[in-house]
Amino acid sequence: MFYFIDKSTIEICEGSKLDINLKSYEGDVIWSTGKTGKSISIFKGGVYTAKQNNLCSTSIDSICICEIPTPQVNLGTYTK
Repeated sequence: MFYFIDKSTIEICEGSKLDINLKSYEGDVIWSTGKTGKSISIFKGGVYTAKQNNLCSTSIDSICICEIPTPQVNLGTYTK
């Protein structure tokens, strides 16, 4: 699944992978993860930032990935 940074928050299920792809791409891009390039793969929640440089300026955009935990079911102890 690919998303463009045109949303401020995206929810993903715990253990899921999400690919984030920049809406526009000119110049050098570095992500808050240290990765470079137009897209990154996300495996956990957090705030991710892309910083894009070209000859004229620098642009920064961020997205919050909210991780929804897997539901836990506990039926308790079985008794007769």
